[in-house]
Amino acid sequence: MKFYFKNNFEDPSADKLSSKYLIASTIAGKIFANFISYPHQVIRSRQQYEKIGDGIVKESMPSLIARIVRQEGPAALYTGFCLNLIRSLPAATVYYFIYERLCD
Repeated sequence: MKFYFKNNFEDPSADKLSSKYLIASTIAGKIFANFISYPHQVIRSRQQYEKIGDGIVKESMPSLIARIVRQEGPAALYTGFCLNLIRSLPAATVYYFIYERLCD
């Protein structure tokens, strides 16, 4: 994302990415990363909270995904996505911004 913003929006003669584009690239990258990885977090948390009864074996990940999609629809894999972004986006933005400025 950083290279995309540098090549498409920044002045070609600039040595480093300006602060506004650095923050924008961080936000865009974090949203994309969360969009890709969030269904795994939902599946993992559902497997952890699955009740274990007398001799009942936990459901496998593929069968759990199929059951969720069949019963609740594909959008169920993104339940809580916006709240997760609200929680993680500010910290990631500040962390990456400080990291980039200290590395320069």
